[in-house]
Amino acid sequence: MSVKYGTDYQINRRVAGTPDTFFPLGGTVYDAALDPSASIVTEVGCGEGARTIATQKIVSAKPSLQWTMNLRKLSDYITAYAMITAEGAVPAHDLAVKIGSEYHILGDSKVNTCRITIRQLESIKAAVEVLAKTRVDGASWTFEKATDNAMWKDALTVLTLGGTSITKWQEVEFGVDNKVAQEILGTDILPTEVHEREAVYTGHIVRAVSGTTEIADVLAGTTKTVVLTLTDNQATPVAKTFTFADAYLKTSRVSARGLEMIVERIDWNAKTMVIS
Repeated sequence: MSVKYGTDYQINRRVAGTPDTFFPLGGTVYDAALDPSASIVTEVGCGEGARTIATQKIVSAKPSLQWTMNLRKLSDYITAYAMITAEGAVPAHDLAVKIGSEYHILGDSKVNTCRITIRQLESIKAAVEVLAKTRVDGASWTFEKATDNAMWKDALTVLTLGGTSITKWQEVEFGVDNKVAQEILGTDILPTEVHEREAVYTGHIVRAVSGTTEIADVLAGTTKTVVLTLTDNQATPVAKTFTFADAYLKTSRVSARGLEMIVERIDWNAKTMVIS
């Protein structure tokens, strides 16, 4: 039995043409999973024999692809296909996927969720889930990959909550749920439509407590604006600022272990997001 290693899992955005063109996702994939997500319906009846199922059938198959990658740059995939400024339309696109010796094309895909996590001891990661309309066999292509240096915690050049800068943070995470739906209509088992619904923005900040916590604002139902700026490592660095307005603070959990540092985890839900 041959063993297929991680170098055999490749993902590019594909634009059909003569010839097709391929684009990197802006990072290096660490883990990925392609799932046909089939639904099997069974019914039981009488007279089929002892405990025998009367009938069963696959009634839907909803192809999806999930992956985690380090971030090397935010454009164009993250900021043009995953996290869309001002609640704009989520663009449908094709993804070319190589798994070992197999090649797949996921057609009319839309990003369902995207979360960016910044931690002290690792490169910045993006976790992405894409829901597709179709899957067909693909063919070998020249894989395109991001060649910039990975982004680390120093890429987070601005972090403010309610206009107050936060510098003593342990972890920062933010993302979008585009609420993408795969609709099964008519007699097909594959999705007839793939469309996005309302955008939901969430995130959290874990920081050292050095002053006033956010407990009072959580209890008062106060909204605040969360602003983050990430600067990449391209030859000419590009900075992208994410502004989440009308963010409700969901939790302000203050905890400590023994004589360790007192930390506060602030979870938030925002109504809007603008990327500049």
